[in-house]
Amino acid sequence: SASPEERASWLSRLTFSWINPLLDLGSQRPIASEDVHELSSCDTAQNVSRRFQEAWRKEPRNGKVAWFALFRALLEADGARFLLAGPLKFVHDCLHFVAPFAIAGVLQGLAVEDIAASRRQCLTYVGILTVSMGLQSLLLQNYFWNTMRSSTQVRTALVTAIFKKSLKLSKSAAAAYTNGEMVNLMSVDAHNVGPNLVPYLHLLWSGPLQIIVALVMLHRSLGFAAYAGLGVMLVLLPINIFLTRREVYATEILMKKKDQRVRLINEIVSGIRHIKLFSWEKRFLKRVLAARD
Repeated sequence: SASPEERASWLSRLTFSWINPLLDLGSQRPIASEDVHELSSCDTAQNVSRRFQEAWRKEPRNGKVAWFALFRALLEADGARFLLAGPLKFVHDCLHFVAPFAIAGVLQGLAVEDIAASRRQCLTYVGILTVSMGLQSLLLQNYFWNTMRSSTQVRTALVTAIFKKSLKLSKSAAAAYTNGEMVNLMSVDAHNVGPNLVPYLHLLWSGPLQIIVALVMLHRSLGFAAYAGLGVMLVLLPINIFLTRREVYATEILMKKKDQRVRLINEIVSGIRHIKLFSWEKRFLKRVLAARD
């Protein structure tokens, strides 16, 4: 069946109520494959690949693929939903700082001697806090929905592009890559660029914004003592950079070892007849176990 999201109202999309019929069905019996609706047209592999290929053709060819050319193509093809998540994240971050002001207003209201005025002020700030928390929840879920969906589209675009390219390689070019390496590009590298990276790119501006606003608020309340936390962060920053570099270095080594292991397995499968004929099973088993270690 067609996706109910495509015919849902803006309020239904905001609250995700368009998924309620499927959830109600799941509470009554196990959900079968025929109960799950089809993907939205914008999420199908065919449409995602078509949008990316159209954007990629517009990029200039200078003999090598630059990362910013790939970024521009992905942004043009599937960046609208990712960019839409930016304002949602900004408003959510702003509402995140309503809670301290609301709690301070409640505490000030409790100190008011007039009982009626105290109750009125406390209820006002409690209402503001409640509305703020509800809006934060809605905005944050829609932010992650849009970024995760955009990251899946990016992964789909890369996987289909790599697969199409592998089918068009000449024999000399294809000889430089094994099937295992192609699979690694589609399963590991595309996933690292998509779901492991795209949903968190907004933190490049959101993180500093939250730190600056929090420091300003703490400075107003605590004075220069608020910068003690900032000092600890700056002291730990070189350690974090060092650990991150070590992690990246270890990941690169791991990927090289994984490629070597996949290449070895591919060679064994390709020459399995000769291995069985000459009884080389134990010898190649040792090579595989050594590669895994």
